[in-house]
Amino acid sequence: MTAVVMEAFGCQVAPNDRIDATLCQTDALFNVLPQTCDMWTIWPGYHKVYPSIRLAAMRDGIRDYELLRMLEVRSSSDADALCRRIVTDQYNYTADVKTFRAERKNLLELLSN
Repeated sequence: MTAVVMEAFGCQVAPNDRIDATLCQTDALFNVLPQTCDMWTIWPGYHKVYPSIRLAAMRDGIRDYELLRMLEVRSSSDADALCRRIVTDQYNYTADVKTFRAERKNLLELLSN
């Protein structure tokens, strides 16, 4: 079924059920973009679908947002301080994975108290 969906949008499914970006002939949804099929967040497999790294990152972001909203209900000042340690302004934010994970741990600890 997933292969049928992928083919409906112009991507050919390789014989071993893996998507090869070079096999993408057309892009019915976004025909003005490069033909690489890299806008997909799921990939077809044998009787199942595989999430992309992009989808996993989106899920993490949604979870982080929900946790921040929960913290905001408990203490808006803590939530604001945590956000300001990660995002300093609209153009600057921390990209350090260790710092980000430490702040996520801090967020979870604040919620568990």
